[in-house]
Amino acid sequence: MLLADVKKKFYTKIKIAGGLTPPSDVELEELIQEALTFIATACTPRELLRDSIVDTDDLGEVLRNLAGGLFIMKPETPIFDKENTNYSALAHLKMDNDLDYAVINTAAALYSRDAKDILKFENEALKIINQFKANFNKVKE
Repeated sequence: MLLADVKKKFYTKIKIAGGLTPPSDVELEELIQEALTFIATACTPRELLRDSIVDTDDLGEVLRNLAGGLFIMKPETPIFDKENTNYSALAHLKMDNDLDYAVINTAAALYSRDAKDILKFENEALKIINQFKANFNKVKE
């Protein structure tokens, strides 16, 4: 999913849920990064899966190791700030497409202040993660 779409869907969720003021781009980057990291620890995203043959110096930081020499990379922090030189309007969220809405719901739960909204967003994210695990998570951890 394009980062512009992630931002739009996140804003829509928080506006409908409690009418919260949208966070700044920097705050949104931090929320999405935390959500990506949570999801990368909750399941095995194929987008972040690497094997020991690949040189990790070019890829970033290893988040966790799996059986058979496989590992999950720490997700890249998305850049929403148009003033940033690394910004790209066509940049994608570095996560499996099947998990994009889990990322958005997790970020919305982190940002929300109402307990009912937090629970609703967390449950939506967990449903997506569990469905992903059931359908696509074939790597043994």
